[in-house]
Amino acid sequence: MQRLAETIISLLDLAEAEGRLIQQKIIHTLVIMLVYVGAALLILAAIGFILAAIYHALALYLKTVWVFLIMGFICLLISGIAIWHIRRTDH
Repeated sequence: MQRLAETIISLLDLAEAEGRLIQQKIIHTLVIMLVYVGAALLILAAIGFILAAIYHALALYLKTVWVFLIMGFICLLISGIAIWHIRRTDH
């Protein structure tokens, strides 16, 4: 009977230790995910500012139609590069 009680107690101690480890790993993973989301939002904001700067620089020298055309091609190029990068890293 003593041996059975010790086995059950050691099993519960092991489960508790594993539970704490899983909790730490989950918290660590969530922190990493939050950092990635924050970085992604900052990258999107940076791309937006770069596109706005290019637009204003082109608007000084070209007609509006040409500015929109060039900006459209730049946006297509950026989205194509993003899709290519995602597909390359997916495999």
